[in-house]
Amino acid sequence: APRSESPKPTTEDSHGHLTKYKDNFMAGTAKVKTGTAKVKTGAQRVQAKVAAAAGKYKKKIAGDKVRVDLTVIRGRNLVAKDRDGFGLGDAVSSDPYIKVIVGGVSVGKTEVVFESLNPKFKVNHFHFFFEPDVYNPMLEGRNPGGGLVRLRIYDRDQMSSDDNMGTVIIPMDLREPPSTRWYPVTPGSGKRYCKNASGDVEVKIEVTLPNALREALDKEGHEEEGHAEEGHAEDSDEEEGHAEEGHAED
Repeated sequence: APRSESPKPTTEDSHGHLTKYKDNFMAGTAKVKTGTAKVKTGAQRVQAKVAAAAGKYKKKIAGDKVRVDLTVIRGRNLVAKDRDGFGLGDAVSSDPYIKVIVGGVSVGKTEVVFESLNPKFKVNHFHFFFEPDVYNPMLEGRNPGGGLVRLRIYDRDQMSSDDNMGTVIIPMDLREPPSTRWYPVTPGSGKRYCKNASGDVEVKIEVTLPNALREALDKEGHEEEGHAEEGHAEDSDEEEGHAEEGHAED
């Protein structure tokens, strides 16, 4: 039997197929573009959420820290390390500056005050933070030295290494209100030892506690005051009771 042949497409049929193919292709491209746009929008939303979460996290971390503002005001009667202009005789003056060390890390230093044993500093304000793992043991009395602040005093020398002039040790009390006081200069130890260290340094300290921590400490303080008042009341009652017994015996 003769084999039937498929009819050949006419020019009109071929044009129709091409038009349909083109329409399908354009529709697919549009879907891809739309999908890509959705993906970008989704990615942007994720990035925005991550950024917002990171911002809140940073804010929370910063809010959990204890801030300390420390101002080195001046020194008095510091040790003399420099001889006169001819390098003869006893030392008559020094060119002091002070480094602020917290937990073994330098947080800054003052300017050099030339030819003075009673320097007044202008570049003198420093601030630093204590993390919860440091200040919690300090508050509980388990690690009172964790927040130890050291002021290392040096004499600036042009031709040799700077001389040690002593160390001021400041034990931090995070519960203490803002204060300004004089701290004695000690000889220090090790490489920073100064045999003839002398004088004092005036320092202002202000501690800023996180709100939650401050409220907890305030509550703790009120509770301790309440217990103290109860104790006094009990003592008074006992004293009155003993006094009445004494009168009865008389």
